Amino acid sequence: MKTWLRIFSQIFDEDNYTAILVHSQEQFEEIVQNFPFKDQDLRKAPYPKELPFSQFVPKVYRQIKEFIYACHKFSLELNLTDTEREDMVRKSTNVLLTRTLSGCLTALIRKHSLGLAELVQVIVNTTQLEEACIYLEDFISNITGTQGDNIHAARLQGAGIFRDAGSEAAEEIYNRLDHKVNEFLELSSYDWSMEDSNGKASDYILDIISFLEGSFKAFTNLPQKVAITACMSTCKYLASSLMAFLLDDNLCFISMGALRQFSLDVIQCEHKSNRIIFFRVSKVIGYRTENGLAFCYNLRHQKLQLSSHR
Repeated sequence: MKTWLRIFSQIFDEDNYTAILVHSQEQFEEIVQNFPFKDQDLRKAPYPKELPFSQFVPKVYRQIKEFIYACHKFSLELNLTDTEREDMVRKSTNVLLTRTLSGCLTALIRKHSLGLAELVQVIVNTTQLEEACIYLEDFISNITGTQGDNIHAARLQGAGIFRDAGSEAAEEIYNRLDHKVNEFLELSSYDWSMEDSNGKASDYILDIISFLEGSFKAFTNLPQKVAITACMSTCKYLASSLMAFLLDDNLCFISMGALRQFSLDVIQCEHKSNRIIFFRVSKVIGYRTENGLAFCYNLRHQKLQLSSHR
């Protein structure tokens, strides 16, 4: 397995994590020979056209098939029935998937050098590979001769491996968004005794919104559930962090000027989230932006309660 560990690691290291741009029919055919891409609409689209996945998808798929073929070739030297041969090939392939490839994917996702856009591409790639696992099943059945009723009940675990990798990449995206938001929040410097507001939102709030706007643009390629969760969890984290400013036990006094400044910041988050950030995502995933603003409404309500008591 060390050979395949090296191969998969090299594939991931060399990938640019950018969707493949195809310029000719020859280039397209070369890709689909190594990977069963079945999008008929994209097949009919004019050149140049962009495939959803990066180069590591056809390369990984091809290497899995090469491993299956090598296992089958070895099994031919043994005195096995077709069913026993298929069972051996499947078990060996599952070891490759659950140990070697899974470990390489985990190491890839945890690399700090991968940015948010690259992690988004990893999710797209693993989704494509997950959907293609059925063709690996067919490939094993074809080369081992176990067709129809003779197909072994055991299944490859590839779909689960790629699904888990996609979930791990999604979780990494959520954590990185929260971490980056927290870095901006650390730049906040409220003067809770200020006589009046600055008349505009704080610079750190504008920086957060600019960062989220740029990040959320890449989420249009994500599965709907992942895109929604990323937007909602980040919005919730930001609102909760802002609320923590007001509820800090060490905060003994808040002037009306400070409350007005804080209100401007919350309104800016609410307004920009609706008009810019969530609007971009909702156009693609069909999700109502009002749900994403509930956290801001709750935060503003908390601010109003404080202003009436202080």
